[in-house]
Amino acid sequence: ARADRTVDRHTTTARNANLSDIAALLQDRHARRHDLVVPASMIQAWRGQILVKGSEPQVSADGVTSTDGLYTPTDVADDGLADKFSIPRAYLRRLREERPALLDATLNHHIRGGFAPTAITNEPDGRSFLLRTLLPEDGSAPDTSGILRAFLSDRYAIQDDFDILLSVLQAVKETGLHVNVDSADLTEGRMHLRLSAPETTAMAPALLEGYRSPYRSEHEDSPIVSVGLRITNSEVGAGAFGIAPEVRVLACDNGLVVTKSIQRQVHLGAKMEAGQVNWSQETMEKNAALIASRTKDAIKSFLNPVWLAEAVADMTEAAGKPVETVDQVKDVTKSLGFTQAQMDLILGDFIRGGSPSLGGVANAITSASQRVENADDAYAMDLAAGTLLGV
Repeated sequence: ARADRTVDRHTTTARNANLSDIAALLQDRHARRHDLVVPASMIQAWRGQILVKGSEPQVSADGVTSTDGLYTPTDVADDGLADKFSIPRAYLRRLREERPALLDATLNHHIRGGFAPTAITNEPDGRSFLLRTLLPEDGSAPDTSGILRAFLSDRYAIQDDFDILLSVLQAVKETGLHVNVDSADLTEGRMHLRLSAPETTAMAPALLEGYRSPYRSEHEDSPIVSVGLRITNSEVGAGAFGIAPEVRVLACDNGLVVTKSIQRQVHLGAKMEAGQVNWSQETMEKNAALIASRTKDAIKSFLNPVWLAEAVADMTEAAGKPVETVDQVKDVTKSLGFTQAQMDLILGDFIRGGSPSLGGVANAITSASQRVENADDAYAMDLAAGTLLGV
């Protein structure tokens, strides 16, 4: 039982979307992106928003574009502001909710001079920052309708979700293998793609001994697993680009992410000049080729029977450890950082799953993650399940 499929084109978020929906959503967001590198001297907080004022208009093939505007920060952008100006995130959040005038004063004090990241100073902040913004849906200039998605270092290397999706699809096509994009999630911070190789399966009776799906399934009694990939990315500094294999239980679609095999690429590039960011065609083609190459390597390395058999063997030994009571479930999961709501879901699915073992706990985690509304939290739970089984 997965969380409901949702697609919100206004906030550009989605949960359990299909390939068609996610492609349309990302294409729309890609067309509205507006990336600026501006010095701190041109940034000001005003009524809880971020005002960019005094920059030079940018001339391009599309005409003259003003980089000035008023932008409403997302939670991710607030995280960036807190980080870059060394403001406690909880304090900034509280000011935004309860004291917006003091929020403006605090941010402007840090930007204009007061507290630098390492010392108290009376000098204005001399750094420049990358602002990732979205223009209004009608394409007009960002007056009060622009969205500040991220407040980042001017060395942040942009890898857009739409470009990554296209590169992944191209890589799948070039391998010639039967690989599906089953679902996709978008949060304010990340994109999650879930790929499967349905023809690559293995019997795993020892791994799934005694386990039954908490929900009805046509494969309910089948101790069969298949293999897939999880691809994650953040356009806004909330995480690196990553590819990880997963072992998926056919009976319930639970997916245990094999954390030891995660491949990551951080977003760090050369310092960018001030102004609107316009990547050259050559740069975009190089980035696309790199992502496609990494995806093809992952498909060849992980989506095959040999790797799947080895992964099942690695998990089976740990999975057989007895876990028979609710207190024992709490003991073995206490270091994984679950919220009380997540723990309640896990405990319920552990009881219904019927396997009093560490493998039963791992399956309860990955079963519960499918009903968590926030996709970032769900992915973290699937990672934790893999960690629990030592993979």
